[in-house]
Amino acid sequence: MSRFFRNAPSRRSFRSHAAATVAVLACAAAAAAGCGQAKSETMKVGDCGYFTEGQKNRSWDLQHRACDDPEAALVVVRAAEKTECADFAYSWTSRGTKPKNRVFVCTHLNAQVGDCFNDPQNRVAHLYRLRKVSCTTPGAYQVNTRVDRDEYGVCAGTNAKHKQTVSIVHTQPPVSFCLHRVDA
Repeated sequence: MSRFFRNAPSRRSFRSHAAATVAVLACAAAAAAGCGQAKSETMKVGDCGYFTEGQKNRSWDLQHRACDDPEAALVVVRAAEKTECADFAYSWTSRGTKPKNRVFVCTHLNAQVGDCFNDPQNRVAHLYRLRKVSCTTPGAYQVNTRVDRDEYGVCAGTNAKHKQTVSIVHTQPPVSFCLHRVDA
Protein backbone atom coordinates (compact mmCIF):
# COMPACT_ATOMS: atom_id res chain seq x y z
CA MET A 1 0.00 0.00 0.00
CA SER A 2 1.40 3.36 -0.84
CA ARG A 3 2.16 6.00 1.69
CA PHE A 4 -0.66 8.21 0.24
CA PHE A 5 -3.46 5.73 1.06
CA ARG A 6 -2.09 4.62 4.45
CA ASN A 7 -4.11 7.24 6.43
CA ALA A 8 -7.16 7.15 4.15
CA PRO A 9 -10.32 5.69 5.68
CA SER A 10 -11.09 2.07 4.89
CA ARG A 11 -13.90 1.20 2.48
CA ARG A 12 -15.97 -0.05 5.40
CA SER A 13 -15.49 3.23 7.28
CA PHE A 14 -16.30 5.21 4.14
CA ARG A 15 -19.53 3.24 3.64
CA SER A 16 -20.69 3.77 7.22
CA HIS A 17 -19.97 7.52 7.01
CA ALA A 18 -21.79 7.68 3.67
CA ALA A 19 -24.78 5.80 5.12
CA ALA A 20 -24.89 8.16 8.10
CA THR A 21 -24.72 11.18 5.79
CA VAL A 22 -27.54 9.81 3.64
CA ALA A 23 -29.64 9.17 6.77
CA VAL A 24 -29.08 12.71 8.03
CA LEU A 25 -29.91 14.19 4.63
CA ALA A 26 -33.05 12.04 4.36
CA CYS A 27 -34.22 13.20 7.78
CA ALA A 28 -33.48 16.82 6.88
CA ALA A 29 -35.46 16.45 3.65
CA ALA A 30 -38.33 14.86 5.56
CA ALA A 31 -38.24 17.71 8.08
CA ALA A 32 -38.47 20.24 5.28
CA ALA A 33 -41.42 18.29 3.89
CA GLY A 34 -43.35 18.41 7.15
CA CYS A 35 -41.71 15.74 9.32
CA GLY A 36 -42.41 16.52 12.94
CA GLN A 37 -45.64 18.37 12.24
CA ALA A 38 -48.60 18.16 14.55
CA LYS A 39 -49.83 14.60 14.40
CA SER A 40 -53.31 14.33 13.02
CA GLU A 41 -53.73 11.18 15.15
CA THR A 42 -53.95 13.46 18.20
CA MET A 43 -57.03 15.18 16.75
CA LYS A 44 -60.07 13.00 17.44
CA VAL A 45 -63.73 13.69 16.73
CA GLY A 46 -65.16 15.74 19.58
CA ASP A 47 -61.81 17.31 20.55
CA CYS A 48 -61.91 21.05 21.07
CA GLY A 49 -59.32 23.77 21.15
CA TYR A 50 -57.66 26.26 18.86
CA PHE A 51 -54.82 26.17 16.37
CA THR A 52 -51.51 27.92 16.80
CA GLU A 53 -49.07 28.47 13.99
CA GLY A 54 -46.45 25.73 14.01
CA GLN A 55 -42.73 26.28 13.72
CA LYS A 56 -41.15 26.83 10.30
CA ASN A 57 -42.18 24.08 7.85
CA ARG A 58 -44.73 22.72 10.29
CA SER A 59 -48.46 22.59 10.23
CA TRP A 60 -50.54 24.25 12.88
CA ASP A 61 -50.66 22.73 16.32
CA LEU A 62 -54.01 21.99 17.96
CA GLN A 63 -54.02 23.31 21.49
CA HIS A 64 -56.47 20.94 23.17
CA ARG A 65 -59.02 22.45 25.54
CA ALA A 66 -62.19 21.19 27.13
CA CYS A 67 -65.10 22.03 24.84
CA ASP A 68 -66.62 24.33 27.47
CA ASP A 69 -63.29 26.15 27.95
CA PRO A 70 -63.52 29.83 26.95
CA GLU A 71 -60.54 29.32 24.58
CA ALA A 72 -62.02 26.35 22.69
CA ALA A 73 -62.84 28.08 19.40
CA LEU A 74 -63.04 24.91 17.26
CA VAL A 75 -64.33 21.37 17.52
CA VAL A 76 -63.05 18.41 15.46
CA VAL A 77 -65.95 16.89 13.48
CA ARG A 78 -63.96 14.43 11.33
CA ALA A 79 -60.65 12.78 12.10
CA ALA A 80 -57.80 12.51 9.59
CA GLU A 81 -58.74 11.25 6.15
CA LYS A 82 -57.25 11.55 2.68
CA THR A 83 -60.38 13.25 1.30
CA GLU A 84 -60.84 17.01 1.65
CA CYS A 85 -63.37 18.38 4.08
CA ALA A 86 -66.68 19.67 2.80
CA ASP A 87 -66.01 22.85 4.80
CA PHE A 88 -62.49 23.38 3.53
CA ALA A 89 -62.26 26.83 5.16
CA TYR A 90 -62.32 25.12 8.57
CA SER A 91 -60.05 22.18 7.90
CA TRP A 92 -56.54 21.32 9.04
CA THR A 93 -54.31 20.02 6.27
CA SER A 94 -50.96 18.33 6.67
CA ARG A 95 -48.47 20.68 5.04
CA GLY A 96 -45.25 19.93 3.25
CA THR A 97 -46.31 16.53 1.99
CA LYS A 98 -47.07 15.46 -1.52
CA PRO A 99 -50.76 15.91 -2.39
CA LYS A 100 -51.37 12.16 -2.46
CA ASN A 101 -50.04 11.88 1.12
CA ARG A 102 -51.97 14.79 2.61
CA VAL A 103 -54.57 14.24 5.28
CA PHE A 104 -57.41 16.53 6.28
CA VAL A 105 -58.98 17.01 9.71
CA CYS A 106 -62.33 18.80 9.65
CA THR A 107 -63.24 21.33 12.32
CA HIS A 108 -66.23 23.56 12.96
CA LEU A 109 -66.78 26.66 15.00
CA ASN A 110 -67.35 25.63 18.62
CA ALA A 111 -69.97 28.25 19.37
CA GLN A 112 -73.17 28.90 21.20
CA VAL A 113 -75.37 32.00 21.09
CA GLY A 114 -73.59 34.71 23.08
CA ASP A 115 -70.01 33.51 22.37
CA CYS A 116 -67.65 36.06 20.83
CA PHE A 117 -64.77 35.63 18.40
CA ASN A 118 -61.97 37.93 17.29
CA ASP A 119 -62.74 37.75 13.57
CA PRO A 120 -64.80 34.97 11.99
CA GLN A 121 -63.10 35.74 8.66
CA ASN A 122 -59.96 34.00 10.00
CA ARG A 123 -60.38 30.87 7.90
CA VAL A 124 -58.37 28.74 5.50
CA ALA A 125 -54.73 29.88 5.81
CA HIS A 126 -55.59 32.15 8.75
CA LEU A 127 -57.60 29.65 10.82
CA TYR A 128 -54.78 29.54 13.37
CA ARG A 129 -55.67 33.16 14.25
CA LEU A 130 -59.31 32.43 15.16
CA ARG A 131 -59.95 32.79 18.89
CA LYS A 132 -62.83 33.14 21.29
CA VAL A 133 -62.57 36.51 23.00
CA SER A 134 -64.41 38.61 25.54
CA CYS A 135 -67.40 40.36 23.98
CA THR A 136 -65.91 43.68 25.20
CA THR A 137 -62.88 43.19 22.93
CA PRO A 138 -62.79 45.87 20.21
CA GLY A 139 -63.86 44.34 16.90
CA ALA A 140 -65.39 41.23 18.51
CA TYR A 141 -68.14 39.34 16.70
CA GLN A 142 -70.91 37.78 18.78
CA VAL A 143 -72.95 34.72 17.82
CA ASN A 144 -76.60 35.81 17.70
CA THR A 145 -78.04 32.82 15.81
CA ARG A 146 -77.23 29.11 15.72
CA VAL A 147 -79.26 26.58 13.74
CA ASP A 148 -78.52 22.89 13.35
CA ARG A 149 -78.78 22.83 9.55
CA ASP A 150 -76.88 24.33 6.63
CA GLU A 151 -78.77 27.56 6.13
CA TYR A 152 -77.11 30.08 3.88
CA GLY A 153 -79.66 32.74 4.84
CA VAL A 154 -78.90 32.38 8.54
CA CYS A 155 -78.24 36.13 8.85
CA ALA A 156 -81.28 37.26 6.87
CA GLY A 157 -83.23 38.31 9.95
CA THR A 158 -80.38 40.13 11.67
CA ASN A 159 -78.89 42.06 8.74
CA ALA A 160 -81.30 44.96 9.32
CA LYS A 161 -80.63 45.01 13.07
CA HIS A 162 -76.80 44.89 12.88
CA LYS A 163 -74.53 46.77 10.49
CA GLN A 164 -71.89 44.07 10.12
CA THR A 165 -72.86 40.42 10.11
CA VAL A 166 -71.00 37.30 9.08
CA SER A 167 -72.61 33.95 8.34
CA ILE A 168 -70.74 30.69 8.86
CA VAL A 169 -72.34 27.62 7.34
CA HIS A 170 -71.00 24.14 7.98
CA THR A 171 -72.44 21.41 5.77
CA GLN A 172 -71.10 18.18 7.31
CA PRO A 173 -72.47 17.90 9.93
CA PRO A 174 -74.84 20.78 9.25
CA VAL A 175 -74.79 23.78 11.57
CA SER A 176 -74.97 27.48 10.76
CA PHE A 177 -74.11 30.62 12.69
CA CYS A 178 -74.78 34.32 12.32
CA LEU A 179 -72.38 36.65 14.07
CA HIS A 180 -72.57 40.42 14.33
CA ARG A 181 -69.84 42.89 15.14
CA VAL A 182 -70.47 44.04 18.71
CA ASP A 183 -69.19 47.61 18.34
CA ALA A 184 -70.80 48.29 14.97
